[in-house]
Amino acid sequence: MTFKEVISAGWEILDGLPAENAVAELLGSDRRLSRASFQVIADVVSSELADQCGRCTGMVFADDDDDVDDVGGSSSLLLLYPALVGAVRAGAVPFCWTTTAGRAREPASWLSEAVEDLGIERVLCDGLGGLDRVRSDLDVKRVKRVWKGGEEELWAVNLKKEEEEDGEDGSPCLPACNLAYAVQTSGTTGRRKTVLVSSASFSSNLRDFLNAFRLGKSDRVFAASPPTFDPFYLDAFCAFVSGAALILAGRSLKRNSGRLLCLLKTSRPTFAQMTPTLYRNLRPGLERYLLEPGNPFRHVVLGGESFPRIAADLRESRTRFFVAYGVTEMSVWQTMYEVEKRSLDEEVPIFRGKDKNLISLTELKLLEDGEIVVTSKERVCFTSEQGFQVSEREGAKMLPKRIPG
Repeated sequence: MTFKEVISAGWEILDGLPAENAVAELLGSDRRLSRASFQVIADVVSSELADQCGRCTGMVFADDDDDVDDVGGSSSLLLLYPALVGAVRAGAVPFCWTTTAGRAREPASWLSEAVEDLGIERVLCDGLGGLDRVRSDLDVKRVKRVWKGGEEELWAVNLKKEEEEDGEDGSPCLPACNLAYAVQTSGTTGRRKTVLVSSASFSSNLRDFLNAFRLGKSDRVFAASPPTFDPFYLDAFCAFVSGAALILAGRSLKRNSGRLLCLLKTSRPTFAQMTPTLYRNLRPGLERYLLEPGNPFRHVVLGGESFPRIAADLRESRTRFFVAYGVTEMSVWQTMYEVEKRSLDEEVPIFRGKDKNLISLTELKLLEDGEIVVTSKERVCFTSEQGFQVSEREGAKMLPKRIPG
């Protein structure tokens, strides 16, 4: 399944939903995105980016509302979802960035690095608030509002390109294969890198999730990750392709565990993937909720860190737990398996063996020192470190990556 086929399948499902169906909703507010509005926004974005086919497109959105902390998120987060789908429909390669992501550094430096790495010529932005946070570091040529509805606005920002003396625009040479999206690593394992994720690599993960969790129109997916963390793409496109609703939350709300837990009970998600850190912040309240007879949570994926010890009482819950791990350089997850109920309160390893792994097209080998070597011939991604190229000698083989045990 190519990424284009994924979008087509999702569009067919979306078209079959009732017009009033909430495709996405923002926790802590009464803001909901209807099917009809979603389609309009995605169509506008797709049309606006039609001449950008094959180019990377920056997408800058605020994931906090600084003025209204109890809301916990800006309504612009709702715009991000259809804008992301519209960009992919247009053949663009989206790179998501949030105005809060760079607060520890100069606000625009993170985005500016990616603009340089990827040769981004067009940036989609939520209103002038998000634009002001990044404009100083970018050479802006033209700003155009392409959509306004209610409180939500969408702007297209053209960036100037200085031509080289030989007439070339100096844009980086991007891989010729179909690409899904671009993302930056956190830099925890070394220098921050920009990663171009191939359609084949991401579609494989998406197909594995859809097969494992059987999401449908009655499901509600809680997007616990910010748009700068690649599990967000799995949440968004799992919801889109299956017809499930996507539940979004701003950063400040996620930091308020009591309020977030209260709103999760109200919004009643059926699926979530989150870091063990967020899970720990939500318990014991979340674990009491999961023990309630009417608890709608069917699946919880905990990934990216060591699996937390789960209360033994949850052996009686209907909720099934999964442990996942992966490196961004090969897109989202390379290993995931279901944790047996009897082992929930025990130490759970990242990798349980090839026969247990629910992630396909990935070879994993456990070494004596406890590290895991990951390789794949199909799940190829490209990093700025490699100049977005795979050498002819290596062909389509991803260089081995080691995952801490």
